[in-house]
Amino acid sequence: MQALGEPVGRTPLPGRGSLLELPSGPVETLHLKHVPGGLELRLVNASDVAQTATVGSGLLNITGATRSDLAGTPLGPLEVSAGRVTLELGPRRFGVVHLTVEGTG
Repeated sequence: MQALGEPVGRTPLPGRGSLLELPSGPVETLHLKHVPGGLELRLVNASDVAQTATVGSGLLNITGATRSDLAGTPLGPLEVSAGRVTLELGPRRFGVVHLTVEGTG
């Protein structure tokens, strides 16, 4: 059902699926928000040892990624391979990643 006569997107989303594959375990997702040019993802390593976090494509395809500081200032590009981006997080450290994505509609 489409409420209030809103237009239907170019390609409807499937009935099930995840927009992105987010890390779990000691690396926790703090925040995911839309920003100009893509998405901003904030992560924290809640453990006392360094961790590797991987974010994968789901219904949204990751085409680019940049690591940023907590203020959003770019620190450098991250490699995207097969729709996945990996970053290292030190013990009890935060990570901010700006993702460029392509959607389904």
